[in-house]
Amino acid sequence: MVTDTKLRFAFDLYANARSAKSSPGISPSAPRPDIDVTVVRENSEGFYRAFESEVQVGIWVSTGVFSESA
Repeated sequence: MVTDTKLRFAFDLYANARSAKSSPGISPSAPRPDIDVTVVRENSEGFYRAFESEVQVGIWVSTGVFSESA
């Protein structure tokens, strides 16, 4: 199975883009009807490196990676 992380590394992708836009008829309604934003985050390091382990059943630890070059 190909995961998001494997795809990011295979294609050397570094940006995570998330869009949000108000839509009429959705409940609960947006606080404003004119919301239209896109947030772009760098995801090549930090907690996006996917070094995770289950330390107890249901409890996971995620290690962040921060290099000088990035």
